[in-house]
Amino acid sequence: MNILLKEPGGLGYVERNVYQKPSTDNDKGKTKASENLMLNQNHDKHLKEHGGQIFQSTKFENEWTVDEDGKGALGSKIETLIGTDENRLFIEANLDKTESNDPKYDVSALYSRNVAPFWDVQAG
Repeated sequence: MNILLKEPGGLGYVERNVYQKPSTDNDKGKTKASENLMLNQNHDKHLKEHGGQIFQSTKFENEWTVDEDGKGALGSKIETLIGTDENRLFIEANLDKTESNDPKYDVSALYSRNVAPFWDVQAG
């Protein structure tokens, strides 16, 4: 089945019978290769349609608090997201420093990979 999709520069047809299973054992290798080719073509069209850009977002929070004894504490947090729709890297760093004490800090990094619509796998 061909489906009409809007593409850069106009309309174009895309085959959507990619997920059909081979009907005979003789054609398995050939059908699998053409299935992979169609998947790659659809993925390339998806990247063209959405640009395939690398996005970046950073959020920085900095706060100074004073307790009832008059001692101050500094808290800082930075979160960064870098990646595409399919592959992302999350970096988070926290710093807590009270007066006359050593700072406490931690840094974490997560890699996220989109494996299906609305499903991501994360490691870090």
